[in-house]
Amino acid sequence: MSKSAKYIFIIIILSFLVYANSLNNAFVSDDLPSIANNPNISNIFAAPTFLNMTYHLNYQVSKLNPFGYHLVNSILHTINSVLVFFLLLLFFKPYPSFWGSLIFAVHPVHTEAVTWIAGRNYLLMSLFLLSAILLYAHATKGERLKKSAFGFSLFAYFSAVCFSPFAYPLPAFLAAYDLSREKWRENYKLWLCFIPIGLLKFAFAFGILGGRIAMVAADTGGSGHSNPFFNFAFSTFTHLGLVLWPKNLTLYHEPVSATAGVITLELILLAVLLILSPLFLKKAKEIFLALALFILFLLPTYSPVMISWVIAERYVYFSSLAFSILAAFLVRKFYVRTKKIKGKFVTEEKASLALNLILVLLVAGYSARTIYRNADWRSHASIWRATAKVSPLSPRSHNNMGDVYSLEGNLDMAALEFARAIELKPDYSDAYHNLASTYGKMGRINEAIECYRKAIFYNPRLYQSYQNLAVIYYNLGRFSEAKAYLSKALELNPSDQSLRDFLGEIP
Repeated sequence: MSKSAKYIFIIIILSFLVYANSLNNAFVSDDLPSIANNPNISNIFAAPTFLNMTYHLNYQVSKLNPFGYHLVNSILHTINSVLVFFLLLLFFKPYPSFWGSLIFAVHPVHTEAVTWIAGRNYLLMSLFLLSAILLYAHATKGERLKKSAFGFSLFAYFSAVCFSPFAYPLPAFLAAYDLSREKWRENYKLWLCFIPIGLLKFAFAFGILGGRIAMVAADTGGSGHSNPFFNFAFSTFTHLGLVLWPKNLTLYHEPVSATAGVITLELILLAVLLILSPLFLKKAKEIFLALALFILFLLPTYSPVMISWVIAERYVYFSSLAFSILAAFLVRKFYVRTKKIKGKFVTEEKASLALNLILVLLVAGYSARTIYRNADWRSHASIWRATAKVSPLSPRSHNNMGDVYSLEGNLDMAALEFARAIELKPDYSDAYHNLASTYGKMGRINEAIECYRKAIFYNPRLYQSYQNLAVIYYNLGRFSEAKAYLSKALELNPSDQSLRDFLGEIP
């Protein structure tokens, strides 16, 4: 067995082992409406996205057993880790490439994309992006273009953008790649071939963009617009911090805030890095590419129109490859040494004991953190308890903790959590709705009515609040008010036959 084959075998084993304790985790968060509670999970023609199509295929084998879905995510991550090894081989020899890819395989920041089934689109996006880059490198190696490899690279890029808009910047990265190997003059027409694919996918997605912006604005409590310079600095350095020191991992990195002084300093540092990029290109092209990759593939988080959250660990799944490039670069620096023997300079490739020890400790530490983080995703209750612990000022954390307490039958604590969510976000319609439902279970009807009305005030399209108000007024014998609220619920959700049946029962 060759040295590279041994390295690949170790990468496969370790990348799978660190996620082994996630295979029996339950469906959590977005997994519930998308899979467990999705009445159309068995119908591929009802799948609205490519991601949901993969859930449908999973369902054909696993039904509603989460094990199969987690297994697919773990396999995808293992494949990506191997592809990272091959990508690093474009710039480094096997030994540095091995350690860079091993760090990618076990890095704790990846748990949100791997352990959470709903993070699968970032795994698939990365698989196709890595494939597109490797195929492009192969197609443009040598004097003549290998057309079949280039064609498959274009297809891989199309597949990547179908799973996530974070894949759009690939043409810019390919330009940086060709710039680093001084082939931009002969290859610039090739990068341009990728651009229409991204524009075509964006045109198809444009129709749902408005709904996406409204959803992000509602979740973040913002207006749907933000300062792109703030986003650029805050996103870049916060995601970089998560990669370098993955201690406080959480589903909700909120509230998004930083002082003007901190943002100014971050912008200055970014400007310095960009100014130095020509020097990196000349002296250390791998660092130049790592910087380009990390910045480019977080592009959606910089948008002044909020099409995504500013911070999320799943967003940095592919961009964290920059850290693997940096790690391989540093390993090479201490692995390859030049000695003068009998008047001649001889290159020696040998890892010192200290270097190996540092690398083993780093991989072991990351592996332990990943295994520990996997346990946070074990169940609906465990993930929200872990999130609330790390993000105590997140209104969504408290809203979800209220749901956990409600399911556990602790209505007093549920009410306190929903109230805390409203305190942090006074226009939080979902929290008002949930608090109203809790008050209803506690027999506090007047308070329930008041909270349902506030939920409707802040979100007039929340048909469930109209429906629940109709039930309350029906039970109180106030039939005209029950009919009015039920009619509004039916107007907002005309496909719900149970609402029609209920309306027919009201005198």
